[in-house]
Amino acid sequence: MPFKKLTYRSIQKVSIHNLTEIPENNQQQQESDSSREEIPAGTRVDRYIVVELIGEGGYGDIYEVKDSETGNKYAMKIEYLDAEKRGLQLETKILKSIQSSNLFPSFIASGTSENFKYIVMELMGPSLSLLRREMPDGKLSKFSLLSFSAHMIRCIRKLHKFGYIHRDIKPGNFLIRPNRNSPLCLIDFGLSRRYIDKKTGLHKPPREDAGYTGTVRYASLHAHDETELSRRDDLISWFYSLLELNESKCPWPGSVNKELTIKMKREMTTEQLCQNLPKEFLQIINHIYALEYADEPDYDLILKLIDQAIKNEHFKEKKYDFEYLSDDEIHEISSISLKMEEPQEELYASKVDQSDTGYCCTIC
Repeated sequence: MPFKKLTYRSIQKVSIHNLTEIPENNQQQQESDSSREEIPAGTRVDRYIVVELIGEGGYGDIYEVKDSETGNKYAMKIEYLDAEKRGLQLETKILKSIQSSNLFPSFIASGTSENFKYIVMELMGPSLSLLRREMPDGKLSKFSLLSFSAHMIRCIRKLHKFGYIHRDIKPGNFLIRPNRNSPLCLIDFGLSRRYIDKKTGLHKPPREDAGYTGTVRYASLHAHDETELSRRDDLISWFYSLLELNESKCPWPGSVNKELTIKMKREMTTEQLCQNLPKEFLQIINHIYALEYADEPDYDLILKLIDQAIKNEHFKEKKYDFEYLSDDEIHEISSISLKMEEPQEELYASKVDQSDTGYCCTIC
């Protein structure tokens, strides 16, 4: 059965179930997608049966699939063998190496078919980007913003402890897993890079020809300057992500006007950036901006300041925005139920981070 051509229009139609967000440059995406083919529902890929297309990534598409032997549902990310951009092999390697943590998707399987490589992962809920767009005013509530900001830091900190930097931190790369202690997972490691030298155990020196990596809207100035990225840049992108989650958009236009975006990032003061955030975030961004290339961020300081911001708000009810959505609204943005599960020690013991002994915060 021939595959259906996957156009940008068809992606947009199913983007309500998207695991990642629609790229900033729609025209560029439309051109790159012209050679992609949609796999029809019912197609068998080894032991997995395709259910539906649920999203697209920078170098491949994501499908909901069903295990023909167990009936379990998963997410399958594919990368065509003739794709110009390739990152699935690296993503598979990294994901398999970080399975001791529950802050990343569970790895299920990987393989190669006649036309593409694939990786099968845990099926999770929508991204923070999609959740934000589902809100009436296009932004998260203050509790969700502050709580998610802390959980995002936990994910980033853990990836850094494994020796990797992400290099594309953005709201679209944090997916909801409805568990009270760990409601977010960090995904998409196709642009990630190991920053620790395996032989020496030391931070790698910067390369002279690093090139540009990231998404314009959330990228640090170091990325725009095409210099080597490090842990600080993941945190800068995290902070820029918060601006969007808090205000429905970033202060700058993104790839629509890259030059203006860079100019605004250079010229806006930290006070201006933080004007609509709790006062603790001024100290956070000043700390991040002061970091040198190989410096280790003070994750504990950041989490303590977020925790203080949460305490200062005196929230009467600590529920995430998705907990207020109707079943119909959830169905529009998620392939799984978003009913919040309380953690069970025996169920999660094998994946809970026992090694992550730094400051966590009191939001759980």
